[in-house]
Amino acid sequence: MKKQRKTLPLILAVVLILALCISGLAAGGVFASLIDTTSGAQWNLRPAQVTCAVRDDYRIDNTGDIPALIRAKVIVNWTRDGVVAAGCKDSWSLDYGEGWTQVGDYWYYTGIVPVGGQAPALITAVSKGGSEYELEVQVLAEAIQATPQRAIEEAWGVSYRDVVRSE
Repeated sequence: MKKQRKTLPLILAVVLILALCISGLAAGGVFASLIDTTSGAQWNLRPAQVTCAVRDDYRIDNTGDIPALIRAKVIVNWTRDGVVAAGCKDSWSLDYGEGWTQVGDYWYYTGIVPVGGQAPALITAVSKGGSEYELEVQVLAEAIQATPQRAIEEAWGVSYRDVVRSE
């Protein structure tokens, strides 16, 4: 009886090894068959270009080749002779255009800008108090692919629904 107990696991192990070998050969044969029968189709994949450009009138163009979402950061400085002037107490104000919403430090265009399209002006008017200083307004813009919706959430950390308004 003791000899039978030792033999049974040995037989099961041999059967298992044989089964694995046979299935491996079968899988290899199928794989080889797939290699022999494929037609050699070529895939020409290229990544999308997601770019934008800010115009002098504060409009932002989608210069990429995919529909995009746009966000911008506005930086305002008083300058004198091209140098940022610290401590200037003169007042200034900006009027922001329609179709934009502020979330944190960024302004987000609430629509999707098509390829070759343009987001409306982020800033529509700049007012400053009288001063010997110049008011410098810079707009730094970024674009991201509009789909999938999770792209904006993963890359920019904001909810698609909080930014994009359905029409």
